[in-house]
Amino acid sequence: MLSQDTPALLVARLISGLAIGVLTPTATAALGELAAAHRPDRSPAFASTVATVVNTGGLALGPLIGGLLVTFLPDPMIIPYAVFLALAILTTVALWATPETVNPVAPQDRPAYRPQQVALRPEGRAPFRAAALSAAAAFSVLGFFTSLTGTFVGRVLGYGAPLVTGSIVFGVLGMSALVQVLLSGLNQRTRLSTGVVAIIAGLALVAVAALVRS
Repeated sequence: MLSQDTPALLVARLISGLAIGVLTPTATAALGELAAAHRPDRSPAFASTVATVVNTGGLALGPLIGGLLVTFLPDPMIIPYAVFLALAILTTVALWATPETVNPVAPQDRPAYRPQQVALRPEGRAPFRAAALSAAAAFSVLGFFTSLTGTFVGRVLGYGAPLVTGSIVFGVLGMSALVQVLLSGLNQRTRLSTGVVAIIAGLALVAVAALVRS
């Protein structure tokens, strides 16, 4: 909010990225534990789906809200960060009101920490590798897409309005959140195959759009 320097923005972006990296898996685990404690009759997959939809849905709303703020309100380099700060404060308040999911253990009773080696059972290695590779590819495509959408839409297609860029990113991430719900009834292999095929088709259409400038 107070600095317009690029290095300051890069440092802030790095810190927020670290924070999201810490928060996302912890919040997902907390949701699963809360669901198991208060809704034991519900499938554990429900909490995981909720966590994914909330996370991706928030990522989708961010660019859209940002585009609206910089289009219709003054001070485009200040207002979005002020809104972000207000949301962070509200999140902190909500966090304090969230019940703890584990029983506290006195420091002297905690086992000594030792780095644990990641190990997979032989029968689970192939599905894990396929899912990990597909997830890495999906996040790489989303990161690549969201970072270059403004440049592509503005310089290639000639639409430089921030709201247009924000709406496109909202569409991509919003659809990602929506299909988590729509396809939740399918088995994992079917969802994984459908997602991989859709990513390839989407990238092909983006390439065609660049060639024909549409």
